[in-house]
Amino acid sequence: MSEHDMRRAQRATSAFPRNLLQWMPLLLLVAGLTAIPSFAQPSLDAETDVARVAEATALDPLAQQVLPVDSVAITAGKKGGKPPPKGTANGERAYMRFTPKGKKDVKEENAQKHDGENRCENCGVTTADAQKSQKGVTPPSHEAQVDHVIPRAKGGDGSPANGQVLCRECNNAKSDKL
Repeated sequence: MSEHDMRRAQRATSAFPRNLLQWMPLLLLVAGLTAIPSFAQPSLDAETDVARVAEATALDPLAQQVLPVDSVAITAGKKGGKPPPKGTANGERAYMRFTPKGKKDVKEENAQKHDGENRCENCGVTTADAQKSQKGVTPPSHEAQVDHVIPRAKGGDGSPANGQVLCRECNNAKSDKL
């Protein structure tokens, strides 16, 4: 068999459509299924709704399916209506350190939540104010440190909205993890 005949045989047995028009129904079906919000409230059950939408989209790809949606979950950004996690990224102060005023604001907010004393937001230990560094003296493990919730290395902002108070031990263990 010549090389030309082999190429022709491969083209003839190819299961893939050759142009965009042949792909269109499949693309529309996939687009219709991915447009279904993950937090939609099913009317009967999730499997029935997905099957109904898939069938309707396959029959009429241009039909738009609208499912009832929980507005609280949308505003919260999660299924179940929980508030979004604290922290901001890629804003005006992305990749920047906290300003002294920003650190003060984070510590004041933490103290308000814990009856006037700063506590580690990870382990809950009461933290001590940081002291000036001294040669040969290791700071206490419960020293208060203002930490970026979303790390600077990952685009976290240097704004108080992205700050939390951690003890020295928890902050060192966290490093640049979320």
